[in-house]
Amino acid sequence: MGLIETQGFTAVFEAIDTALKTSAVEVLAREKLGGGYITVIIKGDVSAVQAGWMPARPRWKASAA
Repeated sequence: MGLIETQGFTAVFEAIDTALKTSAVEVLAREKLGGGYITVIIKGDVSAVQAGWMPARPRWKASAA
């Protein structure tokens, strides 16, 4: 299981899209945290989760800046 936290819907959609396209993960849940932050919970084996969120990382890091 892994967590992706971003600020804004555009960034979270891009991160989810990248994670789903690059590895065998599935989205379990999405939670609005307030202040525009959104957390997405993804599920898969350890290597799939790491392979899914690593390519998406630059997308949500840029949105937080």
